Amino acid sequence: MAIFRAIVNGCRRDPRLIAALTGIAIFGLATLAVTLKAASLPHGDGALLDGFWVSLAASFLEDMAFFILVGVIGLYLSLQKPDEDLFESRIKYLFNASGVNDKLRIFLVEKVAPLGIFSTRYRTSIDFTSYDEKLGAVKAVFHVERVLTNMFKDRSFDRERQGFNIVTDQVGDATQLQGMLLGAWTGGGARDEQFIIEPKEIYGLRHDEEVYVNVPPNGHVVFNYKFWVWYKIGESYYLDTLRYSQNAEVFVSNHTDVNVSLLDNANGQQRVLTPKASHLYNLGEITSGQKEVFMLKEVSRMSVPGSGA
Repeated sequence: MAIFRAIVNGCRRDPRLIAALTGIAIFGLATLAVTLKAASLPHGDGALLDGFWVSLAASFLEDMAFFILVGVIGLYLSLQKPDEDLFESRIKYLFNASGVNDKLRIFLVEKVAPLGIFSTRYRTSIDFTSYDEKLGAVKAVFHVERVLTNMFKDRSFDRERQGFNIVTDQVGDATQLQGMLLGAWTGGGARDEQFIIEPKEIYGLRHDEEVYVNVPPNGHVVFNYKFWVWYKIGESYYLDTLRYSQNAEVFVSNHTDVNVSLLDNANGQQRVLTPKASHLYNLGEITSGQKEVFMLKEVSRMSVPGSGA
């Protein structure tokens, strides 16, 4: 029964196996017919025709044995499709040295599987909303959107860990509120699943967060989080990612009442964003790690006509 089920599953995976089995059946029936014909002939001196049938039957049997020995083995090898095997089996193909035991393979599965997720789109929107001259910083609202895509067509990611951190510039004294985590959710327009319900205040240098998302086989999920921090004048902004990102971009807009000067990391060019102005940094592909995008060089008040400024 196990062999029969294996044959049925093989036929479902590859229609070529049906054609091959049909050919084997036809060849086998022809061999059986010739053999029975030869066996029914009388023994003895016999006629020339009798000898022909006996010789033909022997030849058929030899060809049949050769076909089974060579043809079936070759067919089996040609029908192998590692990409359709279980993920654990594919790991065995990759790490196939003699010293790799089952415990080590389990470890490898746990380490390799998370690499199956990458970001097809990684967009960060930064909105400067106000300037505090006393703190020497601009209040910046960040909205990070990542389209997490599953590269496996037969393996889902259920409750896959998605960590992120918020690093502050440490403005003011130790009691100063440095920022606030406003939310984290999945979904494009509507929020499919919301992780952070109540805003979380941020004190100190760093805030770490961890949520769990579900990514279907050969599918994707849009993961978002939003926060604000005090962005100190003279500090650089780094895009930080642990996953390969196919298309990364940073969109900066100025909704303060001051001019915001940015120093581009790519070309060293100084860019002045007047109130309501914006700029898009198209970074393209990013493998992993940190990438400096710009430095918040300075802010300046708008000159008033007739003021002599």
